[in-house]
Amino acid sequence: MSIRSIILIALCPLLSATTSTYAQSGERAQACFFEQTFENGLPGDWDFGGMVEQQTENGVGLGEFVPAWTVGTSSQLNGSSYFPVPNVPNGNSFLMANDDILPCNCDLNDVIATTPIIDLSARSQVSFACRAFNEMNLGAGSALIQATSNGADWDTLLTIPAVAGVWQNIWLDLSSYDGATNFQIRFRWSDGGGWASGFALDDVCLRESFVHDLSIIKAYTHDVAVGPFMGGDQSLRYNQLPLEQISPLVVSAEVLNNGTMTEAVIATVTIWQNGAQVFSISPQPIGDLDPGERLIASIETEWVPTTTGELEIQIDIQPVETDMDPTDNLGTASMRITGQGWDNGYSVMAADEDSITGEVGSSEQFVASVRMEVPNSGGTNNGISVALSASSTIGEEVRAILMDGNLAFLDTSFRHVITQEDLNTAAAYGLLYLPLSDPMERGPGDYFVGIQHLTTDSSEYVGIYTSGTRPLGANAVLQGATFNVNYILETPIVRLHFAEYPVGLSENDPNDSNALHVYPVPMRDRGTIQVDFTGPADLLMLDATGRVVKKQNLGYFGMSMARIDLDVSTLSSGIYTVIVRGERSQASGKIIVSR
Repeated sequence: MSIRSIILIALCPLLSATTSTYAQSGERAQACFFEQTFENGLPGDWDFGGMVEQQTENGVGLGEFVPAWTVGTSSQLNGSSYFPVPNVPNGNSFLMANDDILPCNCDLNDVIATTPIIDLSARSQVSFACRAFNEMNLGAGSALIQATSNGADWDTLLTIPAVAGVWQNIWLDLSSYDGATNFQIRFRWSDGGGWASGFALDDVCLRESFVHDLSIIKAYTHDVAVGPFMGGDQSLRYNQLPLEQISPLVVSAEVLNNGTMTEAVIATVTIWQNGAQVFSISPQPIGDLDPGERLIASIETEWVPTTTGELEIQIDIQPVETDMDPTDNLGTASMRITGQGWDNGYSVMAADEDSITGEVGSSEQFVASVRMEVPNSGGTNNGISVALSASSTIGEEVRAILMDGNLAFLDTSFRHVITQEDLNTAAAYGLLYLPLSDPMERGPGDYFVGIQHLTTDSSEYVGIYTSGTRPLGANAVLQGATFNVNYILETPIVRLHFAEYPVGLSENDPNDSNALHVYPVPMRDRGTIQVDFTGPADLLMLDATGRVVKKQNLGYFGMSMARIDLDVSTLSSGIYTVIVRGERSQASGKIIVSR
């Protein structure tokens, strides 16, 4: 085992200022003595400057004046898709200025948000932290953090860099202001005199710092330092992995130095499975970390699970000196190792976080897909499951689709028409399983696993639930008939199965007079149908597109509750409708063929 890499993230020294890109701050350190999270709207004790005039698209004033700043969520404030603030954590509210969001189609050439006066007379070793989203797209001007100790003279502490697609974590050493009685901090942004993308701010915090204080921001079961386009590895996050498709674990951790001294950082890794310790690494040196800096350490364990079950990674971070706040030095991450059968999850590979945080969808044709890294040969791609959203439309058609790492087509399921039962399942956060038409063993490599909305001229909305985020390149939405690729942060709940997965149909109720009793579910080569009427009858079998794939004269039934032997050995895996027609009645049922 070894520390494979150390990455210092986006360091921008200015008055000991650092910024880094990360989804969510997790450090605790000392409690904030001044804090603003904007979860309750615009704070009344802040100064947001004067009102600004609304304008037409051509910049003509309308005589209506509105606040320059507003508070909302990512979905509420992403005007015309030009302000894609990551929804992290889910449903999070933040402060923002954006000249393209109602009610403020207005001139935001120089807007300022200022804290109330903060008394630092009894404070020492003060530091500042916040999150900022600043892409500087479409001609946007600078975003500045400034401070004053007298209300008149403002020092620029940091010009926030432009970073696309992520929240930046910002840390500033404010110890030079210790003892000030009239301290304020403000945030200043410009739209550059035109229509620009916007600026967002969240989680403002002032605290006193310990001398020695490391915090683990987040632990990972994967190598977060490696990007999604790096082939030949398994470095993306997975919530579930099949036992036969897992590589030797490379775990990682993001660490922050909350203290005032440069620290030599030591890491210890322990792995637990099904409640028992199965592996550990003795303390390993990571490197030196200056005050306010963050690093990511990737630790090669060389360990591979040998059984299914729940896996927990524990990473403990310590300085050489005694940490003065040891409560935030341990980070944990977990995932499930899957295998054959219901108890083991049908060998599912899942990249989502197993909880719904949003949805993607359209009335147009699209494919919502996730990148899956398959490191080993020997696994058969049997099918794909998906979490349709409850806002999808009955009668719309979808199908599962499997593509290679270059988004080239490999296989699909049969077409599936969305039913009320599917929406009931979606409302209960269940999954729709679609067997692939040609399940086979495929070699190692990257694959995109998706669900496709198939459209007509009168198609309506279909949505796919999302869960958590992954880096750009790990999730993709392909739009239109030409499959225009749009990489997204949100992870569609689309999963790949390496084992037969008999979910979606149960054996028919024999007490239902309009239903056939069909068993087993699923069928491999042969099955049985039980019918409850007499007289001549014939059998039709339809695939998911409505095409007749089997027709058979059953002859004459002289007694009720007759049994029919059904040969499905020539049919591909999929869902089929079976209809038995008599002189005066008919009965139907569905079967799954899976092998």
